[in-house]
Amino acid sequence: MTINPRAVSITIKSLKINMSLIYRLLPFLIFYLASYDQSLHAQSCQELESWTQVIENEFPSVKTKSPRSGSPVYNAIRFNLLSDKFFIPMFGKPFEKLGKLKKFAIAVKITKCKKKPKYPVSQRLDWYMWGVLNQEKAYNDAIKEVATIRELRKEFPVILNKINSPLVTYEDLEGFSNLVETEFQRLLPSEINRLEQAIEKQYAKASKNSIAQSLDSVNKEVDSFEKLHKIRIFDLVHKQMLSHLNDTDKRAFRDQLFTIETNTINNLLNQEELTFNVISKVKVQDYPKLNQAIFTFLGSWKPYLHVSSVQGFKKRYFELKTKIIGDNASYAGGLVIESETLETFKMNQDEVFRYTLSSDPRISKMLAIVNRTFKQFELVYLIEEISKIREEVMVSKIFSMKSFRTLQQNLNKIEEILTYPGLDEETIANTDFFIKKALSISDIICVKNMQTEHLKIIADFENIQHKKRYHLDNFKSQIRAYKTKYKDCDGHAGQEIYKLTIKLMETHAGRYF
Repeated sequence: MTINPRAVSITIKSLKINMSLIYRLLPFLIFYLASYDQSLHAQSCQELESWTQVIENEFPSVKTKSPRSGSPVYNAIRFNLLSDKFFIPMFGKPFEKLGKLKKFAIAVKITKCKKKPKYPVSQRLDWYMWGVLNQEKAYNDAIKEVATIRELRKEFPVILNKINSPLVTYEDLEGFSNLVETEFQRLLPSEINRLEQAIEKQYAKASKNSIAQSLDSVNKEVDSFEKLHKIRIFDLVHKQMLSHLNDTDKRAFRDQLFTIETNTINNLLNQEELTFNVISKVKVQDYPKLNQAIFTFLGSWKPYLHVSSVQGFKKRYFELKTKIIGDNASYAGGLVIESETLETFKMNQDEVFRYTLSSDPRISKMLAIVNRTFKQFELVYLIEEISKIREEVMVSKIFSMKSFRTLQQNLNKIEEILTYPGLDEETIANTDFFIKKALSISDIICVKNMQTEHLKIIADFENIQHKKRYHLDNFKSQIRAYKTKYKDCDGHAGQEIYKLTIKLMETHAGRYF
């Protein structure tokens, strides 16, 4: 057989051309063949819409406003679409098992569908699937989230069974609640709500059991003020648990708590009775011990002084102190009246009459005498102070404004005391004499100081007339201070010098004001 070289050459060239064409068409041939694989069939636009809507129905707001990329809603829709529960029924296999061609085909299909007005959901689907089908980082991140959601859905029935267990405790439920609020937020709202509802249902039972145990524990404690404190803050400590109970159960627990509190108060008051019986035997000279006992009682029972039984016991203490002081009026009054200073007078008066009932006629009478005596005692003290100042001024010839202010203060106090009813005639006469002396020395002090300061200010002004302007500002300040300082000087002479001084200074400095 003879071979034609020319024919062979033409055949080889033709074969090369055909092979090149085959290589170019190979991707399309593979994609075409893959389309016949039942597990990788090409989904219709309507199927893609339905797939997306199942997830979007969990988030009604997305139909009016697309969620921001990376937001909790966006991520929940994005990764639940790719999760086994929704992806496998749609595409036949888990998201991470898809080949490049299938991912490419899905991306192309979504792009085609979103261009058709008939399929508006596909526009959002394209937004949810951004990057996961054609970008390596987005794809890898999605694989991790899908794996996490897969594990959560495996754990879901286990957690639900634990929540519904009759042995679940309040502390267990708090742990499950925290888990739902963090990890399980990756699931859909319907799934999260199922867990939350189960937890809330169990919370009521667990709270009721936990509160009952706490009440029983408090009730078994030895009666003490510490126990009363725990009862008082019980609602605050168990506030969260109580919020899970219905009104009937809340009332039942609070009734139990009130009963425990009442019994504890009564038992402690029985113990208080022993202390009261001992202290009720004290003599009048030991009244400080009675004061201390009452002080301790009031301090310990302060949160419960509104309770009628505690109020009654407080009244008994006050009646006891009133009787002891009232039965020994001469001794008790003498303790106060014989005080050596104003400070000790007030201190003794407070100690003797503290915790007594002023409504008792004996106490009210004693207080009237003591208060009148104190006013007379105070008058003597003020007069002595005025005398000391007068003597100091007359001897030293130093007329300080401090002395003037002290005299004025004392005179004001004396004027107030003299209005007190019941002061004796001799005290009033002596006071009137010293007031006149005080006014005299007060006038002298004021006038002398005015004259001295007036001359000083005028001299300062003469020295600064030819100096810088800011010195004149200082002079104006001196005049304003002088006006304030001496405007209250008593006596005709004082007022005349005051007016003259102001007139002279304003005349000298008039052009600068």
